[in-house]
Amino acid sequence: RPAFSVQEPSGEDCTAAVKGEREVYFVEADGMTRCKVYDRYGLQCGNRIDGPAIVEEVDSTVVIHPGYTVEIDRYANMVIQERS
Repeated sequence: RPAFSVQEPSGEDCTAAVKGEREVYFVEADGMTRCKVYDRYGLQCGNRIDGPAIVEEVDSTVVIHPGYTVEIDRYANMVIQERS
């Protein structure tokens, strides 16, 4: 079985991973919306991002729509859920 790296929680604050901001079109927001852009490699266990947002890494980009939240789990997975 593969060995998984487990991270210790570092809290919800992920401002250290912010790369900048950009205008993005969201139908849910009725047009262009300014949202933060995050560096995927800077996100840690326990970090939380409220959409709208963009998460970039070398080979992919994840768009977090308005009304959704991302939490980084202890295996560094991005868990996206609709905000309740």
